[in-house]
Amino acid sequence: MAPYFVPEGVTPYCDDALVVLLTLRGNSVDLIVTDPPFRNFKPQKIREYALGDYNYALLRSILAGARDHLTESGRMLLFQGYREGISLTFELAQENGLQARVLCPAATRGELLAMPPGRFFIMLFEVTRKR
Repeated sequence: MAPYFVPEGVTPYCDDALVVLLTLRGNSVDLIVTDPPFRNFKPQKIREYALGDYNYALLRSILAGARDHLTESGRMLLFQGYREGISLTFELAQENGLQARVLCPAATRGELLAMPPGRFFIMLFEVTRKR
């Protein structure tokens, strides 16, 4: 299916991101949008793979590789849920030379981490290179 509208200079990709990123030169991506699984458990059934990311391996991989792919002004929009994943997103961003902030809902890091364990909220993070 062809995109309906593509502005000049934009190349949309709709494919397996892990495959596409291997074909791109470094520091060439302006926007990454990702919605990795929210929960830390090993999926046992096919339907659980959308929810479970054992030891947050996919989240760790995404944040470890983002800096090498994002342009200086590029950003990643990343959805995350449970408190453990939210906390880890902040930590991994910092460890990988990135900065993370929550776009929605408007809340500070401290407010988010004060949430009760096991409580589910969908957060939209913006992750960028440290400036």
